[in-house]
Amino acid sequence: MMKGLAITNNVEISSLEIRELTGKKGIKEGNAVIFSADAKKLCDLCYLGRSFKRIAELICSFEFSDLDDIRKKIRTEGFEADSFRASCIREGSHDFSSSDVEKAVGDNVDCRVDLKSPQKTLLAYVSGNRFYLGVDYSGFDIGKRSYKIFPHPASIRGDVAYILLRMAGYKKNKTFVDPFCGSGTIAIEAALYSMGKSVHCHDKGKFAFSKFFEYKFDDMNVDDMNGEACKIFGTDSSQNAIIAA
Repeated sequence: MMKGLAITNNVEISSLEIRELTGKKGIKEGNAVIFSADAKKLCDLCYLGRSFKRIAELICSFEFSDLDDIRKKIRTEGFEADSFRASCIREGSHDFSSSDVEKAVGDNVDCRVDLKSPQKTLLAYVSGNRFYLGVDYSGFDIGKRSYKIFPHPASIRGDVAYILLRMAGYKKNKTFVDPFCGSGTIAIEAALYSMGKSVHCHDKGKFAFSKFFEYKFDDMNVDDMNGEACKIFGTDSSQNAIIAA
């Protein structure tokens, strides 16, 4: 059993979702959740999860004082790949750049570098004075949605819309009304959640894990809903918004 890392906009809802999808309880640290999982469960969280920004297999984590401290504490034991690249997400104010962190990670790996199409990506997440390093399973910001073709000027992210739904106590197959729906993000998230359909059903080829793990993408058939209709309603004062939704 390995350790997983979830980067999120809300650790409470993401911890709940991790428990629902893996059966494991997560440890909340700032904007991250640490949990136990195997490779299959990490893939499940990428594809079936709704509240996450990134999912990774955690290699090491620690508190640091500066860039030199990060260089001293980085550990990459056990990491193997045909090729790799380093990537960094940084939150907070630091006297170093994301590129500095990526170089520090790369200097600790004895593996062929491929910046365009690596087999694996080592994802460094720096939040305040906390450092995390893991193998990126998602490969892109999974909090964004490919269904948002016509975004509203005041549109919110898909993961944030889902988080708001869960915070409001929305239950599957219950009637939902959004009187100011904009481009429909919250209503769409409610419908996909109620149906049990992945928000990334059209993004299967984008996941980083597809380069090193064979995963079966299971999509629910609408016939499995036993004829129960999703009662989702969205209205808006703008006709353009309704058309976009």
